[in-house]
Amino acid sequence: MILPSCVPVFCSLIAAKNAISQADTDVKNSQMKIKHSQDEVKKRKSELKKSSSDYDKDKANLDNLTKQINKIKVRMPIVYL
Repeated sequence: MILPSCVPVFCSLIAAKNAISQADTDVKNSQMKIKHSQDEVKKRKSELKKSSSDYDKDKANLDNLTKQINKIKVRMPIVYL
C-alpha cells in the first residue's frame, strides 16, 4: 500500500518515466527521419549529377547543330527570316 504522503512522489516518478519513454520514442523517430532524409539526399544528388551530365551533352549537341545550320545558311542563297 502506498502511503498518502508518497503519492505525489510516486506520481512524479511515473510522470518522469513517461517523459523519458516519450523522449526516447521521439529520438528514435527523429533518427529514422534523418536516415530517410540522408537516403533521399543521396538519391537526389545522383539524379542531379545525371541531369547535369545530360544537360552538358545536350548543350554541346545544340551548339554543334547550330554551327552546322549556320554553315548551311551561308552556303545557300535563300534569305532566312
